[in-house]
Amino acid sequence: MDETGGEVDRGVIADRLNALFASSPNPDRRREWTLKEVSQGIGELGHEVSPSYIWRLRNGIARNPTLQHLQALAAFFKVPVAYFVDDDVADQVRAELRARAVWREIGLADAVSRGGGPTGDIAPEDLDEVRAFLDEIRQRHQQTPPPADETAG
Repeated sequence: MDETGGEVDRGVIADRLNALFASSPNPDRRREWTLKEVSQGIGELGHEVSPSYIWRLRNGIARNPTLQHLQALAAFFKVPVAYFVDDDVADQVRAELRARAVWREIGLADAVSRGGGPTGDIAPEDLDEVRAFLDEIRQRHQQTPPPADETAG
């Protein structure tokens, strides 16, 4: 909130970066990445973004990052650079992040990522079976039961 009691518009970059922090847990999966960890991780990828600059971006103080900064953040969080500037891409990434969260929640994230590839040690046809099973569950939950008077008798 600002000093007048209204909501502060931190900007699209801040909102999207904060969403990445919230939905992309660090390897121990118990907390968000720290600013220092992200900065160090970006450094390991050959880029440089200071923890204080990341803080400024997250808080909407810095609102016009360079392309290099966006590329570095995108590389660290494994999202396309367009996530920060394109609403359609951001929507797609948010959907993928929600899916990743579900994978983590049901304990399949490690199985899917083992082996270093996008599907790890799970064969693509097995992933198709998992997707089909999840679709079946979704469909069951979307179906509305018939009214009680039609089921009686």
